[in-house]
Amino acid sequence: MKRIKFFCLLLSVATLFCSTVMFSQSGETGPLTWEIENGTLTINGEGEMPDYEYEGAPWYPYRFIITNVTIGNEVTTIGNYAFESLFRLASVALPSVTRIGDYAFAECNVTSIVLPSVTTIGEGAFRFSRLVSVEMPNVTTIGKEAFRSSSFLISVEMPNVTTIGEEAFRSSYFLISVEMPNVTTIGQSAFRNCERLVSVEMPNVTTIERSAFQSCGLVSVEISNVTTVERSTFYECSNLVSVEMPNVTTIEDRAFSNCRSLASVEMPNVTTIGNHAFYSCVNLISVEMPRVTTIEYRAFLSCTALVSIDIPSSVTTIGYCPFGLCSSLLSINVDENNAYYTSENGVLFDKAKATIIQYPAGKIDINYTIPNSVTTVGNSAFIECRNLFSVKMPSVTTIEDWAFTGCSNLVSVEMPIVTIMGFGAFQHCLGLVSAEMPNVSTFVGQTFLSCGSLVSINLPSSLVTVGDFSFAFCTGLEHIYSHSVIPPLANYYTFLDVPVTTCILYVPAGSEDDYAAADGWKEFTNIVGMGMRTVSGTVTIDGTPHQGVTIFYSGGTAITSETGEYGVTAFNGSTVTITPSLEGYTFTPASITLTDITDDMDGIDFMATKEVGISIPTTDKPAIIIYPNPTTGQFRIKYSEFKNVASFATEQNRSFEGGKDDVEIFDIMGRLVHRVPFTVNLETAEIDVSHLQAGVYFLKIGGEMVKFVRY
Repeated sequence: MKRIKFFCLLLSVATLFCSTVMFSQSGETGPLTWEIENGTLTINGEGEMPDYEYEGAPWYPYRFIITNVTIGNEVTTIGNYAFESLFRLASVALPSVTRIGDYAFAECNVTSIVLPSVTTIGEGAFRFSRLVSVEMPNVTTIGKEAFRSSSFLISVEMPNVTTIGEEAFRSSYFLISVEMPNVTTIGQSAFRNCERLVSVEMPNVTTIERSAFQSCGLVSVEISNVTTVERSTFYECSNLVSVEMPNVTTIEDRAFSNCRSLASVEMPNVTTIGNHAFYSCVNLISVEMPRVTTIEYRAFLSCTALVSIDIPSSVTTIGYCPFGLCSSLLSINVDENNAYYTSENGVLFDKAKATIIQYPAGKIDINYTIPNSVTTVGNSAFIECRNLFSVKMPSVTTIEDWAFTGCSNLVSVEMPIVTIMGFGAFQHCLGLVSAEMPNVSTFVGQTFLSCGSLVSINLPSSLVTVGDFSFAFCTGLEHIYSHSVIPPLANYYTFLDVPVTTCILYVPAGSEDDYAAADGWKEFTNIVGMGMRTVSGTVTIDGTPHQGVTIFYSGGTAITSETGEYGVTAFNGSTVTITPSLEGYTFTPASITLTDITDDMDGIDFMATKEVGISIPTTDKPAIIIYPNPTTGQFRIKYSEFKNVASFATEQNRSFEGGKDDVEIFDIMGRLVHRVPFTVNLETAEIDVSHLQAGVYFLKIGGEMVKFVRY
């Protein structure tokens, strides 16, 4: 049986060979004649070859037989689809042809071709060919997809070409070098995915269309005459190290995204930088843009090596999150003469300091208080600021989308007058334990998604809407206190994957049935109605009752009356923290926490005095370091610039004296709360602050001060 099959195979091969050698066919096409003889297609006559439809050439039925093509001297053009899919084509002679039509040699197996007289190569002319080399000394125009996916093409010389059409060499994976001394226009995606293309000479190019060199292997680029780098032109050129663009004025969206080897960029005349223009240029350390006026949103997103950035006075427009996810960024510095933007301690604001635009993700501060002038936290302003432990925003009313997303070490947030929280505002804040928001009215959606450390949350009576996934995947929630008599708008996805069978939902007494019937809230198994208790008191300043002091508590806010009195409500049996606030004053006590409230309570009074403050260090490299910081109760001291306490004393040019130079610990209000006697062995001693309440403190020793957090 095997012998019979083998004999049949030999017979088939022999038949094909004989048919190739002995076959003869001929005909006419337009003004030309054609003949196939012994595998060679010869076309003679005078003038232009007609254009054909796909699979429409008269010799197409014999495409498996034709191995050579010869064109007569009087034939001036090759028609569309003339020789497409000649799979066995080995050689072509085109002595006088000036134009090659669309898809004329598409999917042919010819490996080399000489085009001595050709000036125009049509669309897809050599698409998916097996060309290794091509000579085209007189070609001026290369059409769309002309050599697309010519995977064996290694180098191309085109001395007289002026225009390269879109996708002309796209996905020619083995193309290494291109010389195009007279090209002025390079079309869209012309060299896209030419992964091995490392060298391009284009001294006269004035126009490079979008994605022209996307995902190429280019190492360096010089574009002296180009004024606009279009969208995604050099996107994912991961080997690109340097770019010279002295006359460029506009860099469009994603132009240099994912150029992971790019270390420095000089843009002397650039005025506009598009969104994501330098996204994920992870080795970019230097940016010069002296004349820029517009920096679009996320322009330098994820440039993880950037340490500082300078914003010149010329800038008039900055989009949201311009330097987000720049994990090494310590400061954003705005020229003091800029009329639209400003910076303070390396943080970017609008000129009026009403909006915080970008907090550098690499800043080492663990606590931050947003200035009182700020009312809006911009989109992604603090995204993945992983060093932050706590944030206070005394005057902020609006938190925009993604503002604190990914702040994985953020433990507490104070936002007393915030009313609107944008989409994903605190998403993936994995360490968030406490969020005080007594005035919030709207969670747009995904607000606290995946905040797995949240155990308890207070939702104030002002809350109206809780959007999709606002608390989804908060798997640690045990208690939710909703102070609104009418259930805020929610849905099934609001509390997705919250342990609704064990988490207790506390609501005002009498509203249990409403919550049990409301979308989202009805998912909870344990809905407990709680009576309300009143807590009241008086606030005095220098012994005089004072009107207008804001009282923050778990269920909302209150303002003291003309007689200095206030009143707030709390769930029966619950715990409530009451905190007064008035700019320029400190209060005694700073706050009061009442536990297990079972009756109305009066006489919860506060006294205010003018702030005297403490000097808070601003240096990024303090001489003394506390570790661990944050601490659960015990820590040690290390001297970052001195070997020991004795050398520290010498450097400070002072002698340490017991009592005068003891280790002193102050709370955030500047009150001395703890003192440790000085010892020369302090560096090896452990300091115990476990008796202090959780919060922010300052340690002072010998004129140096450093912040730490007790949690």
